[in-house]
Amino acid sequence: MTVKASNLIDGKFVELPPIEMTCIMCNGTGEVTTRRLAEHDAAIAMWCKCEGDNGVDFYKDYEHPEVSKHHYRCKKCKKVVQVG
Repeated sequence: MTVKASNLIDGKFVELPPIEMTCIMCNGTGEVTTRRLAEHDAAIAMWCKCEGDNGVDFYKDYEHPEVSKHHYRCKKCKKVVQVG
C-alpha cells in the first residue's frame, strides 16, 4: 500500500514523499484473523474518547492490571489517556 505522509516542521505541515507500507492488520497478506481483529478492537477500546479535560489519575509501572507501563487514566471514563 502506498501511504502519503507529512511532518510538522517549524509549525507547518510539510508533505513527504509517498512510502510503501505493509498493512499492520494483515501483514500484507490480505487476510486478518479473528484473533488479530479482537486484539485490535481491545487496543482501541482501552483509550479515552471523552471531550474536554476531565482530569487524570496516574498509575505507576505494574500498578494497574490492564497496562504494565506507567500511564494516565481519565477520571470520567477511567480509560487510558497517555502511556509513558
